[in-house]
Amino acid sequence: MWQEWEVDATIFDRTTGETHLLSPLPAEILRLLSVEPMTLPSLSRKLADACEVDCTVEWRARVERMLDELASLALVEKSSG
Repeated sequence: MWQEWEVDATIFDRTTGETHLLSPLPAEILRLLSVEPMTLPSLSRKLADACEVDCTVEWRARVERMLDELASLALVEKSSG
């Protein structure tokens, strides 16, 4: 269950019973991934376009770190293939 606020968003994980407060970028990552699975390069490009920034190596690393954090919270699942 999602609740969006003016800047942040909260998500309730029914499997764990936990509520997470997310800043805009991680919230957008979850929103995009809820529509369709994406590779890191595709997700990085879509987010860079949405944020009006260049999709640099540093940007991609930032997105990857956020994905790692979301995975550690069991909010996303990494695919090996």
